[in-house]
Amino acid sequence: MQFTDENAALVLAGKKTQTRRVAEHGDYLGQRCGFPAAFSYKGRLRWVVTGRYGVQDGRGKKSIGTIEVTGIRQEHVQDITVEDCLAEGLKPDPSLSEFLQKVDLMERFAELWDGFPRGSWEKWKVNPLVWALTFRVVDDGG
Repeated sequence: MQFTDENAALVLAGKKTQTRRVAEHGDYLGQRCGFPAAFSYKGRLRWVVTGRYGVQDGRGKKSIGTIEVTGIRQEHVQDITVEDCLAEGLKPDPSLSEFLQKVDLMERFAELWDGFPRGSWEKWKVNPLVWALTFRVVDDGG
């Protein structure tokens, strides 16, 4: 699974345990061998709970660790919660009140989301359907 250099480091350090990937029109949640699984609109398996995937810090790069998917759900990107923002690797600002920390985390995730090169149909304001994948590190590459 591809991540930016910074996010790959957070994943392997156990500080990022969730990621979101844009779902294509017609993608669906099903089962494979009794476990929840994400399928493409063409019926191709994308991810499955208990599946293990290499962590890559860029397209075409060698795997630097391994994660195991522990949860899959499909939702709109704006359905992200504060807990999800923390699992995505964002840190709360301790100088803010609890309420403002929540607002700040959501705003920073929206900025992070729109900071990746995406088509206009995938931007935060459009609220695309995404796969929310939760995972754990099984091999940190060390």
